Amino acid sequence: MTTLVRTQKEDHRKTEAGRADKRAPTSVDRQVLIEGLNHDLAGEYQPILMYTHYSAKLTGPYRRELRALFQAEIGDELGHAHGERAYQKWEAAGKPIGKDLKFWLEAQQELSRAKQRLAGKH
Repeated sequence: MTTLVRTQKEDHRKTEAGRADKRAPTSVDRQVLIEGLNHDLAGEYQPILMYTHYSAKLTGPYRRELRALFQAEIGDELGHAHGERAYQKWEAAGKPIGKDLKFWLEAQQELSRAKQRLAGKH
């Protein structure tokens, strides 16, 4: 039978390593986080643009059915983008507890304004 024995020195190293992981994020860390979140958000917007384009350019005998399908997908993708934007705002604010609804509503307002701007361009 083998027994695992840890020394005080090993425990101290483990504790110090754990503290290093809990350090406050630096401005570089925050910038990398923001860039990553923006990349994710762009990934959520891409299908919206794609479905909008496809539904506008459809031809052929099944265009009505396909247009309805693509337009239904736009709503789903907007929901994903809404959640992604709310998460970005929450992350950027330092992940405050109990403020999720605030960020959700702010993201909803931003997306509503963006939709209105897009509708005004047509």
